[in-house]
Parts: sequence; C-alpha cells; structure tokens
Amino acid sequence: MSPPTPFAELIRRLRAGDPRAAEEFVVRYAPAVRRVGRVLRLRRHCPLDSEEIAQSVLASVCVRLRLGQYDLATEEHLGRLLRRIASNKAADRGRAAGQGPKKCPESDLDVFAGKADGAAVSLEIRELIDKARRLFTDEEWDLVERRKDAQDWPEIAAAHGRTPEAVRKRYERAVARVETLLQL
Repeated sequence: MSPPTPFAELIRRLRAGDPRAAEEFVVRYAPAVRRVGRVLRLRRHCPLDSEEIAQSVLASVCVRLRLGQYDLATEEHLGRLLRRIASNKAADRGRAAGQGPKKCPESDLDVFAGKADGAAVSLEIRELIDKARRLFTDEEWDLVERRKDAQDWPEIAAAHGRTPEAVRKRYERAVARVETLLQL
C-alpha cells in the first residue's frame, strides 16, 4: 500500500474532483467520524447509526470542498469541522425525530485517530458532485470553479463585471440552494 498523501495535496486533489482522492479521504477519515457518530448516538440518542452519520458527513464535506466552500489549512481544522458537522447532523435528526437538542461536550467528540477501511462512500460522493454540477447554472458553476481554484472575490468579481460582495453573495446563495436540494 502506498504511503498516505500529505494533507494539503489530498485537499487539492479533492477540490479538483479526483475520485481516488475521495476514496483516500474516506478511508482516512471514516473511522474517526464513525467513532464520533457512536458517541453522538449514545449521548443524544440520535436515530442514525454511526455508519449513516459517517457517510452523510464525509459526502457533505467532499462535495463542499469540491464546491470551494471550505478553506482547510490543517488536519486539526478538518477534524473540528467533521466533529461539528456530525454533531449538527445528529442534532438535526434528533429534532426531526421529536427529541429536543442535547448538548454533547466537544471533548467527548475528540476521538480522531486511526485509519481503516471505508472507501464505499467514494461512489456516492462522485454522484453527489455530478448532481450538484447539474443543479448550478453555468454562471454559478463558473463561480464555484473559480473559488475552487483559490481565486479571491475581487478577482472573480472582475471576471464577472460585478462587485466582490455581489459575487460572494451569489456564490453563497447558489451553494446554499444546491445544499438544500441535495440535503447536505
């Protein structure tokens, strides 16, 4: 087996839509997200099992990375993001099931360690990205692509003949609309 890809390179490849990077991302982080899911299930009586939480969280993060929504500098930053998303998804499901929100201390969710198998989500991630692409207009997709390529808002605004604030808001609204449609 080849050595793990450095974090920054993995994130770059995910943003570029590399299916092998998505698979490596899932293999690398699914076990830790499942552990968080188990803690949440016990603490919040979440109706989702840990595998469902892991698949939902990892798919959401991969799609949002591809859309240029996250700027992740370190693995620790990613760990905090994954914990927060898992916690929010568990709370949302608990509310939907008629249970009140239950707080789970952040320290209880700090279980990110270890690597194991979990590549089955890779196809789901690719399908979600393809669906997302079809839901954006051509102009919105251009904003996503430019953001993914780390262009800043003034640079994107100049290319679109708008203000940086206008293109940022258009991007955020488009991403929020697609996230809602995809139930991310």
